[in-house]
Amino acid sequence: DLGIYRCLVTLDEDIDPEHSIKADRDNVQYEVKYSRLIELLSEEDEGLVPRLENAIDLELEKMNERKQQQYEESMQNNNGIKNNEKHKTQFRPIADWYKDYAMLQEVTKSAMKIASGGELTLVHTVDEISDFSVTSFYRVGLELGLVDRGDIISYEAKRNN
Repeated sequence: DLGIYRCLVTLDEDIDPEHSIKADRDNVQYEVKYSRLIELLSEEDEGLVPRLENAIDLELEKMNERKQQQYEESMQNNNGIKNNEKHKTQFRPIADWYKDYAMLQEVTKSAMKIASGGELTLVHTVDEISDFSVTSFYRVGLELGLVDRGDIISYEAKRNN
């Protein structure tokens, strides 16, 4: 627990009807819908949201390619027997909902940075971020310049302070 108040951003019901219902509201001081942050970003720069969405789509494609490659290497490492009874698993691409949550994450950070006059401190709650996690999409925000590397501090460093 970092002991700070939070702003909770929830997906609109037409995107995920249960997101708001199941959201953790511990230490929440302010709550806002995703669509409102989309409006804020569009008012700031009408091309920002489409650029972000395109970048996330590209990252999802790359993720699926990496995942496919890892799957194929795994099958080859198992004596090249893909249809063996021991290997009934099939390649499963990244779930469709990843895009919604990646957009939520990056829209939230970008909008909060704008709303706060350019101040943002980003602390991930884990030290090592999996390449196949929604959290890994923070790299998209970095690549687009929506978040600066200086805005990010390590969770380990924050815990030790």
